[in-house]
Amino acid sequence: MISEAYKDLKTVGLVTETSIEKFSNTTRDSQSLPVWRDEKSGVIFIKDFYVGDALYSSKMDGGQGKASLKRSSLEDKLDTTRRLADFQKFYYGKVVCEVGFGDGEFMKAAAPYSREFRGVELNSLSLMDARKNGFVVEDNLSKFGENSFDTIILFHTFEHFPDPLNKLHQMMRHLKKGGQLIIEVPHAGDFLLRDDVACESFKQHTLWSQHLILHTRTSLTAMLKHVGFNDVTIQGVQRYPLSNHLYWLANGEPGGHVSGLSAIDSPSLLTCYEMALARLDATDTIIAVATKK
Repeated sequence: MISEAYKDLKTVGLVTETSIEKFSNTTRDSQSLPVWRDEKSGVIFIKDFYVGDALYSSKMDGGQGKASLKRSSLEDKLDTTRRLADFQKFYYGKVVCEVGFGDGEFMKAAAPYSREFRGVELNSLSLMDARKNGFVVEDNLSKFGENSFDTIILFHTFEHFPDPLNKLHQMMRHLKKGGQLIIEVPHAGDFLLRDDVACESFKQHTLWSQHLILHTRTSLTAMLKHVGFNDVTIQGVQRYPLSNHLYWLANGEPGGHVSGLSAIDSPSLLTCYEMALARLDATDTIIAVATKK
């Protein structure tokens, strides 16, 4: 399957042939795959390439892939804790579906508080594990009934879709009237990707053949509104602390937040740094919440 991501970006008016520029000649896992950026919308994308559903289905490591760096249990725990707190009203007593649940950390943690919690995942081992734990999960959202869910959640999944507009239409159909969609994605405006920061090592680490679109507030909002979602809000979130950024800039490597440098990461500094990056629209993550009327 050829990715329609670039076509979808053109459909929504987020890219034009005259406004795109080559952002990188390579990705971290391919020396022959260029990455592009639209100078007006800021969206970063890959043209006409998709690794294929079969790769996601057959991966042996919960969908991370050999080309990615395996996240630590600490990072997963911090993400899950944040999401449980931030999205409580969207899962508490609700019928929920998480699309791309991966290792199932959020699903396992939130399910006891939801009315029902379903999941969608391509990875066969993740599906098997979830079913062993009693969850109703499928490899395609279409296998659930339409107008079924109060909330559909995607954490770092939407950027992998080769057909994002089609997927949004599908999720719209499976939400109840008044249901809400939550999408958390990497941010094309990440501080370390800015031209005036120019952290080339981070750039080469972040650009990946499986990340077909790195979104901005503009691109997420435009796609959601294009398919008919309403009340779209976008929030910037910083997942990685100042120590991580300093380590990238000093050493050109990840892991500062789990090194000795992490001693600087007090709760107050974490909050202040996130607020500072949000003012620049330079957080590493953005989250969209949208409603089906």
